[in-house]
Amino acid sequence: MEELSSTLVEIPFNDLVFYERCGGGTFGSVYRALWQSQNMIVAVKRLLVLEKEAQVLSNLSHRNIIKFYGAVIQDPNYCLVTEFAPNGSLYSYMRNPNNELDFRQIVKWTIEIARGMNYLHWEAPFTVIHRDLKSKNVVIAEDWTCKICDFGASRFIGSTTKMSLAGTFPWMAPEVIQSFPVSESCDIWSFGVVLWEILTKEVPFNGIEGFQVAWIVVEKGEVQNVLEM
Repeated sequence: MEELSSTLVEIPFNDLVFYERCGGGTFGSVYRALWQSQNMIVAVKRLLVLEKEAQVLSNLSHRNIIKFYGAVIQDPNYCLVTEFAPNGSLYSYMRNPNNELDFRQIVKWTIEIARGMNYLHWEAPFTVIHRDLKSKNVVIAEDWTCKICDFGASRFIGSTTKMSLAGTFPWMAPEVIQSFPVSESCDIWSFGVVLWEILTKEVPFNGIEGFQVAWIVVEKGEVQNVLEM
C-alpha cells in the first residue's frame, strides 16, 4: 500500500461524542456519534489496531461506497469516521416484517450494489477486492441509496498472492474459504448470495453452522440445493 498516495484527515478522539452501538463484527464495533467540530452525525468504527482499511477508504469516492471522513490515530483510541446511514443495513431492513420490498426497489438496490462493486474492481485508483460483501455490509443512506461499507477484510490486487481466511461463511466464495489466491470473482460470488437474499428475504444457509457451510460449498458443491432449503 506504500505506493498509494492519499490525504488522511486526522480527527481528535475528544471531538467525537459517542451514542448507541449500531453494528460491528470481527474488525470492530460501530457507533452512532456526533463529530462536534463539524456538527455532524457520523458512524464511528472503533478498532484495536489501525491497519489498511483507513488508507483504502481514503482513496475511494463513489455514490455507492460509504463516504469516509477521517480517522482517529491516537493509541489506543483508533477509529474510522464515515457517513452515518440512518436507515440501517440491508440485512436489518429485510429482517423487519413491516418493511415492504417491491420489484422496482429490488432492481434499484441490486444495481446500486453492482455499481459499487464495479467501481471497486474497475474504476477506483486501485483494484479493491472487498472479500466480505454481504447484506450486513450494505447500508441504506438517508436518501435510500445502498452503499457498501466495512472494508476491514479488503485487499487490493498486487498486495499479496495468497489471502488469509476472511469474511462470513454463507457469503464466501470457495477460493476465499480455502485461502487460495483470489480475484474479483470472489466478490461476484458474494454478490450472487446477496441477490438471492434480496429476492427471497431469507438468510442464506439458515440454521447451518459456519464450518458446515464451508464443507458444503467446497467439498459438496451443493450451494443451490442448500440455499433453496
